[in-house]
Amino acid sequence: MDTLFIELTHRCNLKCTFCYRHKVEEKNDMSIETCIKILNEAKMIGIKSIAFNGYGENILHKDFISALKYASENFDKVHFNTNGLALNDELCNEILKINLDHIVFSVTGFNFEVYNEFQGSGLNNKIIIKNVYENILNFIEKRDSQKGKVKIFMQYIMTDKSRQDILKYIDFWKDKVDDINITYLNSIFDEVSSFNKKAVSSGKQKCPQIGKVLLVHSGGDVSLCCSDCFKGTSIGNVNEFPLNKLVSSDKFRYIEKVNDKLEIDKLPMICQKCDEIYENLFYDIQCKYSEIKEYIESIKKLKNEKLALFGVNTNMNKFLYALKIYSNNEEFIIVDNYKNGFYENKPILKPNKDILKERKVIVFADNKYNEIQSCLQNIEIRCVSHKQLVRK
Repeated sequence: MDTLFIELTHRCNLKCTFCYRHKVEEKNDMSIETCIKILNEAKMIGIKSIAFNGYGENILHKDFISALKYASENFDKVHFNTNGLALNDELCNEILKINLDHIVFSVTGFNFEVYNEFQGSGLNNKIIIKNVYENILNFIEKRDSQKGKVKIFMQYIMTDKSRQDILKYIDFWKDKVDDINITYLNSIFDEVSSFNKKAVSSGKQKCPQIGKVLLVHSGGDVSLCCSDCFKGTSIGNVNEFPLNKLVSSDKFRYIEKVNDKLEIDKLPMICQKCDEIYENLFYDIQCKYSEIKEYIESIKKLKNEKLALFGVNTNMNKFLYALKIYSNNEEFIIVDNYKNGFYENKPILKPNKDILKERKVIVFADNKYNEIQSCLQNIEIRCVSHKQLVRK
């Protein structure tokens, strides 16, 4: 078990359209005594990382600072997520006294119109985004002046509607924070999804979360997944059993077993609806600005040139994320000698002269570049390495 997520409260001061919280009517606050009990039990079962992150706004909890401090004194890595709206001066000063790994500010939108649609609760109140930005900038200024070590990440939910603001958002934050997470939504519920992997999946795979993370809800229920707002993977409640009993329970072992055997139809229903179990070579639901910035200038130069992207791997993933953000170019195909199926919603094609002609071929498989280049030369197709593209 790697990470324990703790939801101190299910209350929130926003009603984000992409959050599942508003589908669950709860107003629980976890007591500080229960939180400390959970942290002690988590340490006993070998958990190293604590994330104060659930579906409520944890900094609204009256004992948030006490919980954060206790966790930081007992675990290697501690972080929390926040929308930033309630982050006042006093909280900033208290947080900066604590040894944290990082803080994630979840803010989607640079202009009022986008922010209001996604996070402003539809209140048409322009003061909300103004306060959020001022609060975060104030925290950054305090951290820098105190030479604090806590890393600061911004998080942006990427959808077709929010895409219009992403460039201004990145430009504003890129030199102020440590990194920017660009996140695509899971399609458990289609009305808020960014991309539905199920529609183009060639098969199913083992869920990477089961057995790696736990989420303790504010009422004490323990889920096997941090995306499980509805407690569909609940293995019990910490108010009734300690964590070590819950993670050795028959229910937990059964879910682990059927997941390992890929018996997906025996997993909880919420797991069967989740993107994580559907095979697709789409990189991830999240990328970081630091991972894609090397491709930005080359993508701007390519403009709407027809592309053939050769060799599905992490390098291609990063390039495609940058392409989505910095270009409207959909004139590309995905090519690979060995992989089949889909990459996001595009079929993976086998290379031949007919599909590659009149396209700029970019090779992402570094260890096979010379081999691919030689094969393409035999069919009179020129190519360039993605590394050469960046250097130009």
